[in-house]
Amino acid sequence: MKTKAIAAILGGFLAFGASQIAIAAEGPTLPKMQWSFDGPTGHFDRAQLKRGWAVYKQVCAACHSANQLFYRNLVDIGFSEAEAKAIAAGDNVPAGPN
Repeated sequence: MKTKAIAAILGGFLAFGASQIAIAAEGPTLPKMQWSFDGPTGHFDRAQLKRGWAVYKQVCAACHSANQLFYRNLVDIGFSEAEAKAIAAGDNVPAGPN
């Protein structure tokens, strides 16, 4: 008798848990956002990317490294080659072990 009661209680908990998981899986739907860089013809706002780089250098670089970034990649986000070289010249990069 106790075994049947325990099995019924456990079954109830499992059914309740499964229903809660199903409810959580449905969840609220987020609205679809329109971005300028969506799709094959999307584009980035170059001025905004330059401002983002300035904010990174002034604020974020104190704690967060960009060691996976090459200075030549700055040309891809809107800096001229001369600007990228000037940024690279202004940074101190430690020499490697060799």
